[in-house]
Amino acid sequence: MNEPSPKYAARHPLAIFFTLAFALTWGGSLLTYLTAPQGGEALPSYLSAPGVILTLLGPSVAALIAARLTSGSAGPRQLLGRLRIWRIGWGWYALLFLYPPSRTWPSWGSTAFGETLLLVSSPPPGCQKAALSLFT
Repeated sequence: MNEPSPKYAARHPLAIFFTLAFALTWGGSLLTYLTAPQGGEALPSYLSAPGVILTLLGPSVAALIAARLTSGSAGPRQLLGRLRIWRIGWGWYALLFLYPPSRTWPSWGSTAFGETLLLVSSPPPGCQKAALSLFT
């Protein structure tokens, strides 16, 4: 198969990003589905955690790969360097990076050991108050 040339990547960065984001995210979703009991457990259950991680981080990883393909090694540094320009408080970044994993990690343990999936429909009492205290 022909790999995309650097010229193609430089001319079509958005197409590269969306293709990679789609492939990584749906690949992770498929991996998660194939390890779930409803999917027939076609793969071992310990592969569900990497599938969830790939599903959640697919667009981020795709952005880093697309930046590397279009701008060389400076691309990911420039992309990640923009995170250092703090336009909001640290508490918001803590919430952004820690809240989603805190909602999914409890279920990883139950699926990795072959038990039923633990679904949490609402945060524990006091969690919202504690999260809001970060921003006041």
